[in-house]
Amino acid sequence: MQMLYKIIILITLAALGWLLYPLMINLLIKINIMDTSFASDNLQRMTQNVVFVWILGTLLGIISLFIKQKWRYVLLAFTVAAPSLYGLIFVLLN
Repeated sequence: MQMLYKIIILITLAALGWLLYPLMINLLIKINIMDTSFASDNLQRMTQNVVFVWILGTLLGIISLFIKQKWRYVLLAFTVAAPSLYGLIFVLLN
């Protein structure tokens, strides 16, 4: 039963991580950090890359289900934060 709760938490965190990405992109456009022309030109490529980062984060979250040490929470946090952090780094470097 405890594994079921962990799986439900992982699914919730993965969905939250995917939902935070478009909110972060819209926030970057709203506060003029990202230009709308940059968004229209690069949004498809950036979203494709974010999908790979999100899948990697979800896989790390699945691995964290089987870890007993306290640092497993770092892997779960990566599941939530990785897509948004990748998008932010992509925008700031370009």
